[in-house]
Amino acid sequence: MTTGPHDPADLRQQIAANQATIDRLNRDLAKKSGEVRIIQQISAEITSTLDLDEVLGIVLRAMDDVLGFRHSMILLASSGDTAVRVAATRGYAQNVTGAEVKMGDGVIGVVAQRRKMMRVGALGASVLSALKERGYVRKKRGGRAVEVTKPLAGWVGR
Repeated sequence: MTTGPHDPADLRQQIAANQATIDRLNRDLAKKSGEVRIIQQISAEITSTLDLDEVLGIVLRAMDDVLGFRHSMILLASSGDTAVRVAATRGYAQNVTGAEVKMGDGVIGVVAQRRKMMRVGALGASVLSALKERGYVRKKRGGRAVEVTKPLAGWVGR
């Protein structure tokens, strides 16, 4: 039996390993190509309009469709950088577009002041429980739904 660089069994093994690597690289390339197509499509939609509300709507829809962010909002700095204003939202029952949060007030205000992005997900029951304890929300009679009983700190108005 022959062993070494020309052994048929070793060559078959190396060919199989190479093919597995090529298959993995092709899958990775197809995934990246798909991502580039999505970015090109979103970019084309954004550049098709000069209307800020349309651009924000396109961005929020893309965040939902592509990234799975079912609930999102975009806040923009007010003149003078003293507050951030809700410019657009998606997925929330209550429309808070136009509401302002003072810089440094609450989580949103602190994040804005630090000029860092924030993603909050899967907070669920722990946040709801904390809000109930502080009297911000209460359960509606006979159901699982809650209602806001007083405004959250930092919200100036609409």
